[in-house]
Amino acid sequence: MNKIGPAVRKIREIKNLTQNYIARQLQVSRSWYIQFECGEKDIKLDMLRKLSEIFQMKTDEILRFAEMEIKEILNPCEKTVIVREKDYEQSKILYEALLHEKDLRIAALESIIALQKLPKLNKKGHVSDL
Repeated sequence: MNKIGPAVRKIREIKNLTQNYIARQLQVSRSWYIQFECGEKDIKLDMLRKLSEIFQMKTDEILRFAEMEIKEILNPCEKTVIVREKDYEQSKILYEALLHEKDLRIAALESIIALQKLPKLNKKGHVSDL
């Protein structure tokens, strides 16, 4: 069983991406991708590189995330809870970074929505009546 798949699943969920989207980007079937996320399939290096592009992360960050072995969180296919103490700080830092990135994306979307609610100006600089 590989550790990368379950880690990729958690990263995908944090980044609000669907299994269908990732499978399409990797050019694999959704069922193959689901098996990969459950740790039943392995991936090649070129696919890991493609995942790093999709997630906007370095490949070593994905691999470090996979090494944390937070099975209860990262592998929904297993029902065990194992957190290695030495990995706790590293996992906390990575989770915080991913959550911060998600918060920034939410703030950016809220700004876009707020801008769309502003009155529109015509060519003369006056508020148009739409």
